[in-house]
Amino acid sequence: MDKNQKPVYEMIRDLLSDSKFENFLKEKNIAEVDRDLKFGHYQKGNDRAGFIVNLKEKNREDVTKIMVDLKQGKPTVHQVYDALYEIGKDCDIKIIIHTDNHNYADYGIPTADSYIVSRLICQLQDRGVDVRLYKYNEKTQNIVNNELYDILGTPKMGESMELPTKEQFMVETFWSVCVDSINECHYDPFHKYSWPFSNTTEGGYIGYDESIMNGEVEVYWDEKGVRYEIIQKNDSDEYMKKMLDHEMEALEKRYGKSAIRFVNVVGRLPRLYIQFSNRPFSWTYSATPKELTDFGSMIHEDVERICSQISEAVEKSMETELTKA
Repeated sequence: MDKNQKPVYEMIRDLLSDSKFENFLKEKNIAEVDRDLKFGHYQKGNDRAGFIVNLKEKNREDVTKIMVDLKQGKPTVHQVYDALYEIGKDCDIKIIIHTDNHNYADYGIPTADSYIVSRLICQLQDRGVDVRLYKYNEKTQNIVNNELYDILGTPKMGESMELPTKEQFMVETFWSVCVDSINECHYDPFHKYSWPFSNTTEGGYIGYDESIMNGEVEVYWDEKGVRYEIIQKNDSDEYMKKMLDHEMEALEKRYGKSAIRFVNVVGRLPRLYIQFSNRPFSWTYSATPKELTDFGSMIHEDVERICSQISEAVEKSMETELTKA
């Protein structure tokens, strides 16, 4: 956060002063407040803060519970995650707000993206989840519409449907956003969070090396950790075995001897299993945006290195065979 920017808790205080919040709710047709019953404040790091309010609406008997989450800079998927599964899970209305100024902490974080968050919120609204996106104008201290969200937004709330689980939500976030965004030329944020979400943590990212071994590296992440399954797709030669003849010692040194298992049985193409990390997938539920981004980059870089290592090892093997011939 820029040191010249107003602290986020001061923005929250401004929002709650002089009936601004009540006027905002009325202006946006969110709620017409009869009286506030109870406020609860929270802060998430240096650039996010919010509150939950129980209020009585005019002409309604039930109490309405509203969550407001305000972040410096771009809106983030983690605001939506907290609204759905953590801080705001019991709230009737979830309001996501971001500022119109720059936040250095957003740099290089693919989950901090107006396109991504607008798309996600529109998908949720289509399925009856009352979550909304707005922008805080720091100069006027007013909450205004997010232009992109207005373009993508649906005119009315859809029928209520079952939410994806926390696991499904973070599977989509990690593989489709954090990892896919590394390949910038093929990355399209407008088509992320398409329903239905994945039902499993398995898969999501595959690195190919067809030119040399005609094989692939599949990556799986569940509660047992992150593991690779390197599969030989061509049975015309023992590419995998040749690669391991050259590289097994280096692989064992990098990952540990117990993390590597080679399976080569009659009637089935050879496979190499590597345990990359023992970190459980549930770690994603509490990881910060930067931690999630860094771990995605770490896996991506390691898979690329594996593919390169396979290519070089097979080339060496072929050169050796040609020399002998």
